[in-house]
Amino acid sequence: CFQIPVLYSYFTYQGKRCREKIKLKPTPANLKRAERHRAAILDAIEKGTFDYATTFPKSKNAPLFSDQPGATITVERFLSDWWRGEEKDLKASTRTVDKRIVFNQIIPEFGQLALTDLKWHMIRDWAKSQGWSRKTQNNKLSVLRRALNEAVENNLGDTISGEARLQHLCITSDDAQEGVQAFMEKRAPNWRGR
Repeated sequence: CFQIPVLYSYFTYQGKRCREKIKLKPTPANLKRAERHRAAILDAIEKGTFDYATTFPKSKNAPLFSDQPGATITVERFLSDWWRGEEKDLKASTRTVDKRIVFNQIIPEFGQLALTDLKWHMIRDWAKSQGWSRKTQNNKLSVLRRALNEAVENNLGDTISGEARLQHLCITSDDAQEGVQAFMEKRAPNWRGR
């Protein structure tokens, strides 16, 4: 087994050291290309025009630096994370029904949207198009209302930024690197809790 070398771009943004993977093979030409890319990033940071989410749209760091944290998270991710916390507090019958609503109806319809792109008129129009009675519409949409109200009450931006910070800590931990190394070497990991 061999390890494929990976290129990373290192830079400091808003006082935080950042490391982003660049999907290029480490050839001499690509190394120069990566250096030019990093130079452009540093230049944009210096000029105040750098947009993390535009430069690295799939990065877990993007919500940390976003003016609109909801623009970097999908409805599916938000609802899935919300559900993990919510399901513990529900009775079994309610949990079963609400889970079906979230995962079988709302996420398939709106999951791909950025959270900031989800608008009430879209939800209302979708619910009306289903041919449900007014009571059924209200029952199904009450689950989504609870999730969105909780996000507003808990300040969605803080919640997402906090989650991104914690994810960053996890993926940059010694144990995460040990896990990847152990996988590549086809051996059991030696966890140290760091």
